[in-house]
Amino acid sequence: MITAACFVLMIACHTTLADSDSDTADYVIENYDLTFATERDSAAVRVTMDITYLIRSGTKSAGFKYVGKCEAEQLSGASPDGGEVKTWLEHHRETQINWDFRPAGRGRKHIMISFTIPDALAGDLKQNTLEADWAGIFRVPVNRASYRLVMPDGTQRTVQAAQAGLRPVRVNGLMAYELIQSPLTEKSFRVKFSPGIAAGRSVSRSVSEADSGGIGLSAGLGILGVVITMILLIARRARRAGRSGTGSSAVGGSCGGSSGCGGGGCGS
Repeated sequence: MITAACFVLMIACHTTLADSDSDTADYVIENYDLTFATERDSAAVRVTMDITYLIRSGTKSAGFKYVGKCEAEQLSGASPDGGEVKTWLEHHRETQINWDFRPAGRGRKHIMISFTIPDALAGDLKQNTLEADWAGIFRVPVNRASYRLVMPDGTQRTVQAAQAGLRPVRVNGLMAYELIQSPLTEKSFRVKFSPGIAAGRSVSRSVSEADSGGIGLSAGLGILGVVITMILLIARRARRAGRSGTGSSAVGGSCGGSSGCGGGGCGS
């Protein structure tokens, strides 16, 4: 027998679930500005995601963004339109940043999400690298996007980027480097600059193919031997997996990495 209290609790739970699932699917991201603000003598970077939704029907009240394996600290949300923006973190195969706000109907909704990645820069004082492969991965179209790396001073640096079109700009007297896209096509943002700002984590990979230099003959032969050995091992394991009918999958483990939309790396 269901008591009155249990019945009220069931209704409340049903309402909560219905509200959480009621967001419209009929919207796009009209504008997305992603800013990485560096700090003097620090490998930490303050990230701001400035998002304007264009809601075509129904209401929208929440969103999320995966940021690879990065740690996210000092998370906060705000809306220039007014109203509170609540934020919280979840940790799955990647770090997920979530936000919600008062339901917004047809038209535009502008929000800003900020957080700090404590060890975002790789390299040393000679050269630093920023990698954000998660930067532009969304489930819905993004009509316009900008990626911006802001330096802690006005010094112009030598910059290499994996994406074409990066240009120097000034932001409040500080030197910055910006990439603008209409619509968004570049899913990742990778920049290498010198001189560096601070000593950070070890560099896991190059920013672009153009970064690779010459190697000696003996080193090249050694690498070739390792590659051949790995190919043989992979082929042997594949044959074994085929016979047993089992397989395995892997997920990238770097801060900059993302498993892609199929593995949870999307945003909304």
